[in-house]
Amino acid sequence: MSGNIYYVASMVNMSKRRPSTNFTILEREFNSIIIEIRDYDSTGQKSSMSFQRKTILLNNDTRVYVTERVVNAEILFYQYDWYTNSGEELLKFHSEEHKDKRYKTATGDHHIHPSSTIKLLNVDRLPNYLHQDLRAIMEFILLHTLANAAKEKNKK
Repeated sequence: MSGNIYYVASMVNMSKRRPSTNFTILEREFNSIIIEIRDYDSTGQKSSMSFQRKTILLNNDTRVYVTERVVNAEILFYQYDWYTNSGEELLKFHSEEHKDKRYKTATGDHHIHPSSTIKLLNVDRLPNYLHQDLRAIMEFILLHTLANAAKEKNKK
């Protein structure tokens, strides 16, 4: 029963627009893993009135490309793409609208693309219940980095 309540609560949260990311606060909160935030995304385009575009360089040899479509300081849709510094795709967190029902997930427009090099259950997108803003994704990356560090230390 509690799973159903959680699902309904998640669906309610998905319909809310989120404020655009405050990169000054994000950099302060995640200063243990953020090396630098650059003012362009994976396309090389810079931020504008309509789009926040950033590249976040991390100390675990990865980066996050950020594109937020913003209207009235609220995010209409986002693309947060996590890559290795050598250009290997890790995960992509997206929320763009897909009118074709084949591309919808249980979480509506919020979805995660696993790496194209990994095929999980023959799907190219997964529902995204929790990682729907950049802060949550950075927290996930921080926890992933800490777990990998512990794993490597335990190997020794």
